[in-house]
Amino acid sequence: MRGADKSDAIYIGDEDTFVELFRGDDSIFSGNGNTVYRHYGIDDGHDTIEDKGGESDCIQFINIKCQKIRLKRSGNDLIFWTRGNGKGSQLHYLVTVRIILLMVAQIKLNTFF
Repeated sequence: MRGADKSDAIYIGDEDTFVELFRGDDSIFSGNGNTVYRHYGIDDGHDTIEDKGGESDCIQFINIKCQKIRLKRSGNDLIFWTRGNGKGSQLHYLVTVRIILLMVAQIKLNTFF
């Protein structure tokens, strides 16, 4: 499944799915299937994921170095964020996973560049 170059609302059932997220602030609502979410870069918007479960859900960051990604808690949500290049550069929120801290035992971070 693929988002467009705008803000999308993507609804996924209980099947195993691969979702590519592009420009725009996307909202993804996923069922109990195993889902791979692929976020391409710091200019691709701030995506929000609400995932009901699945044994093996994964977020892959493309073109963002792993050591540049930071995690922040906001209530029960987990926010992946980074800064642009250079000292004092702008903060970029990449992905917010809603209610994650109530249901996740392990987080796996994949980056490809």
